[in-house]
Amino acid sequence: MRLRTTISYAFTFMISLVFMGPVLAQTSEDTTEQEEEMALEEVIVTGSRIRRDSFNVSTPLVQMETDQIQDTGLGSLSEILIDEIPQVFESSSNTNTQSSVSQTGLSTINLRQLGSNRTLTLIDGRRTVPNSYSGSYVSLSSVPSSMIERVEIITGGSSATYGSDAVAGVVNIITEQDRVGFGANARYGWTPEGGGEEVTLDANYGLEFSDGRGYMFIAAEYLEQEVIDQDDRKRARWETYHRYDYDQMCNTMLTEDSFQCTRDISREDWRNRSDGIAGGVFMESRGHFWYDESNTLRNDFNEERDGIYSQQFVKLRIPNERYNLAGKITWDFTDNTTGFFQLHYNRTESVNHKSPEDEYEGAYVGYTDPEPLRPGRIAIGVGMDGEPENHTKVYFDDFVICGLNSPFVSTYSK
Repeated sequence: MRLRTTISYAFTFMISLVFMGPVLAQTSEDTTEQEEEMALEEVIVTGSRIRRDSFNVSTPLVQMETDQIQDTGLGSLSEILIDEIPQVFESSSNTNTQSSVSQTGLSTINLRQLGSNRTLTLIDGRRTVPNSYSGSYVSLSSVPSSMIERVEIITGGSSATYGSDAVAGVVNIITEQDRVGFGANARYGWTPEGGGEEVTLDANYGLEFSDGRGYMFIAAEYLEQEVIDQDDRKRARWETYHRYDYDQMCNTMLTEDSFQCTRDISREDWRNRSDGIAGGVFMESRGHFWYDESNTLRNDFNEERDGIYSQQFVKLRIPNERYNLAGKITWDFTDNTTGFFQLHYNRTESVNHKSPEDEYEGAYVGYTDPEPLRPGRIAIGVGMDGEPENHTKVYFDDFVICGLNSPFVSTYSK
């Protein structure tokens, strides 16, 4: 309706010019009419803003057509925008949400690194329901790729028009408007170094009915992305924790004997470990007690020597399986009134194995004695007198001094 209103205003303005200047030659009037018609052909509505030449407006607009999107060979819209548009940065994806419960499976972006909650995502110029309960951002993977006609991005701040969630800019996903017929696509991809295989299958169908007054488009998509483990990349196996030493004027790397200049050590000396070992490390203020692999109690724990490289359990890219189904129907009731119905269904399954994490020193496990049905707590490695012991004790009182539990082994008993 905004497009028609704009044309109506322009036409009214043309008529007023004719009556105000009847002395103009017919040739000038014809030229003016042709110029007005040519100008109107370039009007495109994007959300509630009218697109114009980026060189003539203060807010620039970047556009990607469906052919450009398909030519990238990528299955994720957010990955495409990140690779093709310099102002777009990665926010949530399956390569950086290994330790996030609320973000795993999402595919979001942010403009100029101002945050995804400051980047507004629209579908056909309209706001949509967020995909995450922890924020107001929309996953770009919720729209089947075959349903996208183009993507328009306002790369300048648009809070004056859209509100505070558009401080960084606006991403407007325009779905198909007039494509008819059936279409299908299949894509397979892999990485030369191993892991990360991708499979995408999608199908779509568009139809016009009632002499063009109605339009329907439906699309379905299936995407599967395989995992990339630490072992799939040699460089990911290196234990690295570095910083710069201003006194020695060199880059240093953590080793068993604290930080040392990289020029004085080899790669085999690098360390980056934690104390999340089986049995844990407890009473660190009194000697760093721990149990070695033979279940022997010791008090000489060295984290970079006896610890565990926990990053080996973190996936470089977590697996992702996605199902998309979307459809839209538009109907022109009159020349100035149009109704629409749009439905999107998205289901994403992602399995994320986190690295082991140890408990704090005050942790305990609940326990109930089956005979008197008396509740108690289990402490590992610490006796009632607070001294280390090489076995598990069960206490039936209100307070115990607890050791450290571990996700590898729940308890040690002798």
